[in-house]
Amino acid sequence: MPNRIVSSVEPNPNFLHIELHSPASVANLGSGYDCLAMAVDLWNHFSIWISYEEKERRGREPFVEINIDDMGYTGNRGGEGGIGLKNNNKFIRAFGGTVDYYSKHDQRSRLSPNFSRFIAADLVHQIRLSQINHIPDIRGLGSSSSAAVAGTVAAILYLKNFFELDIELDKPDFFDQPSDDLDLIASLATVEDHCPDNICACLAGGLTRAFFQDVSSFSDIRHTVRMFKTGLTDDRLRLVVLVPNAILRTDVAKKVLAEVPDIERQDAVFNLSRAACLPEIFRFRRYQLLAEATKDRLHQNLRMLRCYRLNPDLESSFIDLREVHKSVLKAGALGVAISGAGSSQVAFCLENKVEDVRRAFFESFVREVGVASNKIQQSFPELTWTVESLRILKPINNGISFKVTGGYKK
Repeated sequence: MPNRIVSSVEPNPNFLHIELHSPASVANLGSGYDCLAMAVDLWNHFSIWISYEEKERRGREPFVEINIDDMGYTGNRGGEGGIGLKNNNKFIRAFGGTVDYYSKHDQRSRLSPNFSRFIAADLVHQIRLSQINHIPDIRGLGSSSSAAVAGTVAAILYLKNFFELDIELDKPDFFDQPSDDLDLIASLATVEDHCPDNICACLAGGLTRAFFQDVSSFSDIRHTVRMFKTGLTDDRLRLVVLVPNAILRTDVAKKVLAEVPDIERQDAVFNLSRAACLPEIFRFRRYQLLAEATKDRLHQNLRMLRCYRLNPDLESSFIDLREVHKSVLKAGALGVAISGAGSSQVAFCLENKVEDVRRAFFESFVREVGVASNKIQQSFPELTWTVESLRILKPINNGISFKVTGGYKK
């Protein structure tokens, strides 16, 4: 990967070019539902070219016009709601939403007077986008968040270079230290992708925790994200990720939980106490506690029963992931959980246990799919729950990186 930040390398008289590299993330980590996430070494890549030429807005076109002329995919495109759909592209929507935020709300004091002129004259810049996706889409690995974060950061860089926006993204420790500006960027990205845990890990890297502040300090954002980061320093730590070929949309997984709204107090305490300790377990490498700390009573069991069925209409057709997780722990995993909303599963282990955990993951998952198939006495010649890939990933301490070529043109 390139250095995290490279700015204004060579002025270009025609356009500003921004390259962004946005990582995958594993959210929840079992007990930390919707608040904990870890960045991992798997990336989506985005490039935009922004013309300096100002054009008049045509009719009801967006404030910034974006044309996608080259969509390069190396992974699965996913289905409805995937980040690559041209008419619903997460990067585009996050970019436009961020610029729109600064055009409509009380932030103009942080921009040059030229911005007000630009808005008043109803002008647009032409923007071209290219993206390459390596993160499996709609599988619980933060692909949507990677696009939302990249689009938001790209818009900030655009406003910084064209209209002198006063946010110091090029400071070496900007993404490592908590601040209102970093919270604002996370909040803007979360408007487009409602996963604050993934958003924060993608921005900052490491192991992040976040919460929504209901009364926002930003007048137009209903919920403000507040985020903090713990660095991960153990080079031996690995994540073995089993990626099924079946997609699982976040809204579907959350809807399942909404159907059972009542939570017992002891179950809430069970999760809260473990989630509060997880960052320190990783920080001090007390891995003997990880299997216990990744246990959950709020979301995983219900999702296992409702979302992992060979036949969605048959309750008995669920894949018993509990047995899969037991097998993986027996093989030497330190902890295991559903990754984000799913469908991927993640096991934490040390480098010397990777092959044992990988083998146990594959064999136990295939076995439990077979058990579920036998229960309902149906065969599936085109089975929707097979192993698409098994990935060995490293946790990373850096989140999104970018390179800006061209320069501010007054």
